[in-house]
Amino acid sequence: MQIVAELVENDELRDRVLTAFRSGGIDEAKGAFEKSLSAEEITAVDEWCEEQLEQTELFELAEDIFACLMVIPFLDEKFIALPKEDGSNWKHKLFLWEYYSLIVANAGVQGIILIYVRLIWADAKVENGECGSPDNTKNLRYVCIMCYIGYVMADLLQTYTMILWLWTIAGVPFSCACVESVLKSAEEATAVDYRIIDAEESIDNKKTIIIARNLKNMSSFQRFFLYFVVIGFKIGVAFALIGYGSGYVIASASDADIILNALALCFILELDGMVYEMFVSQEYKAVMEDDAPRVEMKIASGGDKMKLASIPIKIFLLVGGTYVENMIYCSENE
Repeated sequence: MQIVAELVENDELRDRVLTAFRSGGIDEAKGAFEKSLSAEEITAVDEWCEEQLEQTELFELAEDIFACLMVIPFLDEKFIALPKEDGSNWKHKLFLWEYYSLIVANAGVQGIILIYVRLIWADAKVENGECGSPDNTKNLRYVCIMCYIGYVMADLLQTYTMILWLWTIAGVPFSCACVESVLKSAEEATAVDYRIIDAEESIDNKKTIIIARNLKNMSSFQRFFLYFVVIGFKIGVAFALIGYGSGYVIASASDADIILNALALCFILELDGMVYEMFVSQEYKAVMEDDAPRVEMKIASGGDKMKLASIPIKIFLLVGGTYVENMIYCSENE
């Protein structure tokens, strides 16, 4: 409608109308125009203002090898510069296996480092005691553990966003007749309004549409692999670091070692990003940056209050986690 086009094109008028709408609804917004409006125009302005003031939350993937595996393999062959030869696209299959092998290699490196962290921690407990050297500064230990746990919690929140992203686009991790009715009822009860967009907030990007469609229609094996192998591994690494990784930091021999050990363990969580930066080509990095699906979800009534409460909740979890970890390993020394 012409009245809506006028609002979009005229910045001054748009700001004036939205300010009036916030304060008094459509009745106030009508007065921001220097002309009378028809009933149809009033309805169009009302709907446009409501849409502009809707609160949304954006779920998007981080740029690492785990996220890359959820996007690039689901891009149609015609967008990948690997032509078919003799009717069989063996190059495309090889291309996909290369990306799966990167995940395996990344998991192997992280797993080996975690095993050795566990072994070194066992030796440190014998040499320095479970609570570390008596000369260690208690306040420094608390600060380093808090920073370290905060870093791991940030990775867990990133994984949680990945789960919501995949669940929204692809659906449930498995299909079972015995639980279909329960899942359907749950989806209806928790139904939310969302749209799939690209980095430019467009809903018409062909690559974005194809990736989302292929994720929705992926096989049961792919679904199991993404949910329980990829995401499950990420969660396992995070909890291992929170568990005996914290013990390794606390059992340090000196204040300097407390700081260095906390920083060293954070490096484990950076490996997936390093693999992504080193091995993924610029072409597919561009796909991740520009075309990977984003989920823009409308916040339900009262959702703004939850957003306000998110920071206090995170602070509580961080401080509580730090206290619990120190009590587990140093309860007799505190």
